[in-house]
Formats: sequence, structure tokens, C-alpha cells
Amino acid sequence: MTAWICLKRIVSSINSGTAIDKEKIEKNALYPVYGGGNKIGFCNEYNCGDAILIGRVGSCGHITLIKEKCWATDNALIIKTKYNLSYIAYILRCADFSPLISQTAMPLLSGGKLKGLVVPFVFDEYRQTQIVHFLDRKCTAIDTAIEKTKKSIEKLEEYKKAVITKAVTKGIDQNAKMKDAHFLWLTAIPEKWGIYKLNHILDYNHPYPLGDGDHGSIKADSYVSSGIPFIRVQNLGYAEPINIENVVYISEAQNQKIQNSTLAPNDILFAKTGATIGKTAIMPQTISRANTTSHIGKITVDTRYYVPKYIFYALSSEIGNHQLWSIANKKATRPEVGLNEVKYIKLCIPLSVTEQKQIADFLDKKLNQINNAISNHATLIRKLEEYKKSLIYYAVAGKIDCRGEEL
Repeated sequence: MTAWICLKRIVSSINSGTAIDKEKIEKNALYPVYGGGNKIGFCNEYNCGDAILIGRVGSCGHITLIKEKCWATDNALIIKTKYNLSYIAYILRCADFSPLISQTAMPLLSGGKLKGLVVPFVFDEYRQTQIVHFLDRKCTAIDTAIEKTKKSIEKLEEYKKAVITKAVTKGIDQNAKMKDAHFLWLTAIPEKWGIYKLNHILDYNHPYPLGDGDHGSIKADSYVSSGIPFIRVQNLGYAEPINIENVVYISEAQNQKIQNSTLAPNDILFAKTGATIGKTAIMPQTISRANTTSHIGKITVDTRYYVPKYIFYALSSEIGNHQLWSIANKKATRPEVGLNEVKYIKLCIPLSVTEQKQIADFLDKKLNQINNAISNHATLIRKLEEYKKSLIYYAVAGKIDCRGEEL
């Protein structure tokens, strides 16, 4: 029979892990190191083994089942129990920790609150083993399906990059004559194309054709519910339409203070810092005015000779991406792309505006198909993860009878 009891009745202890010096974390040491979420490296010391780790700070509620010696940092809570460890881990994987998490600047889950969590529990150890066996079998199949779907997404992402790169270096005319490129990244380009530095295609009638956004005057606590869209790095993707679902806003008064970084339709955006270098976006016609952060660079091109959407795709290509990374200052704490260096990025561009538009239209259509396929795969992953969580809940809550499970 399944009973609903407080977690403190079935665990031996709930303690915080211990902080570790960064210098002790290595790639080839003996024991894995876990933070609040996943493995973050290895070290030559351990402070626990055969336990359940729960994210205490940041990744609150993240469950890691440990059946080896490891080091758990102070971002994790260490749970010990005399009962079946895998069974307790499954119970916790379907628990709702949100009411227990302190909603401070840094979300926090305390061991004291966790002890009061009410969970379903079966005291019969053989039944516990049957439930674990059932869930191991079912969840392994689900996890395999999720991993296959993730690999399909990775292949689609790679295919998308290849489609863009081919279109902006060879065009879509299969019969086009080629000529020597005289360019580090390419051997040949279509005969009626040229290779142009970015500073040659800017709109110098614009007061700031190349720039970046606000350098710290806009803080998160100054966002407003409506007003001027304030574009952040999380609104950019990899050769994707700008994501406005999670856009934040600033007031007109705030925008007036940073007018130099005002964005307009057809401005091309690129991420400048850290691991996000290579993310791009183009301002849509639906947003007449916006602003951005210093982590994002902005390009306004001369539309008399260049199609912004084509330039967006050229910068988003593997060649554009490689150049952004090659000019990033990697000596800094975080790599950063300097605007002076961006000027000298080279792009392959058809001399004909008509051809530029044809290629941009082709990529719009092709990438829409690929992005739809990626979206469908992502939806499948979400549904599989939801199904897995429901399955775990129904099994540990006794709504699925696992007594017939053969061990």
C-alpha cells in the first residue's frame, strides 16, 4: 500500500555539500565533482558516495543519483537513506519543489524545508525493487528515444548551417561560372560576385551604422511591462528569426538616454561575447524601434546596393561565424568581438541586388522548413519528458501496479 509521508521519515540525513577550490578541479582526476546540476569536472578527493544529490542553489530541485565516490559542492544537498536509493530518487524526480524554493535573487532550496516535503512511499522493499525495475525499463526506452531525437536535431542544425553556407558562397544557380576567390576561407566564388569587407557595405548616411548597445545604464529592475523592446542575447538564435516571446521593455525616457544604440527594421544583430558569439538576428519589420545591450553588435547596411536579409545570412554562415570567433579577444575572461575588428570581416556578395534577394528568399523558404522540423522534434522531446515524469509519478504513487514486474 502506498502512503503519503514526510521525506524526513525515510531519509537518514540531508546535508549541504562542501565548496571546492577551482584549482582542485581537473579533467583527469579520480572522482567526479557535482554542483547543483550536472557534473562540472573531476578532483582527487571525495566527500560522499551512494547518495542522492539535489540542486540547492541555481538548479534547484535537480536530481542526481550517485552510486560512486564523488565530491558534492555546496550548491547541492546530499541525501542519505537506508531504503532503496534508486526508489527514493524516482520519488524525488516527480516531486514539486517550487513551493519550497526561496524566491530571492538566487533561488535557494534548504534542507530544512525539504524534510517537510510530502511524498508517496511503499515500505515493502520488494515492492520498491519492482517499481525501480519497471521504471528503469520504461525510462531507458524513453531516454533512448529522447537521445535519438536530440541527435536528429543536431543533424538538422548542421544541415541548416551547410545550406546557408553553400547559398552565400556558391549561390543557387548551379550553372554559374566560378572564379578564384583569393580568400582564406574559400577557393572559388561565382564569377559575378565579389568579396567585400563589412565596412564597405555600411550605410554611412546613418549616424551609427556599426555599433553596440547600452553599457550598463539599463538594469534588470528597470524593465517595464510595455514600451521600447530591449533586445538581449537570449532573443538571438543561430540564423533564426528574432525571438520576441521573452523580450523585455524599457521606458521612452530610458531609451532617450541611449539613443545611439537605437535599432530599426533590417538592422543586423550579432552576439559579441562569450559562448554566444555567432548568434545572429535581423530586426523584423514588425518592430519599428528597439534598443539593445552592449553584448550585441548592430550593423546597418546600405540598402541601395545590399539586401539586409542576404547580409544577415552571409554573417550567419559558417564563414561568418569562423571570422567572428577568429577576431574575438580570447585573452579576456570572456572572449569578446571588438567593433573595430568587425569592420574587416569579409563576406561573399552577388553584385546583383536581384540575385541577393533571390538567395535570401530561397533561404527563407528552405530554413523555414528546417526550423519547422527542428521545432517538431523539440516538441516531441518535451512530450517524451512529460510522459516520463507522469510515468514515474503514477508508478511511485501506486496508480500503476508494478507487482507483476519480474526481477
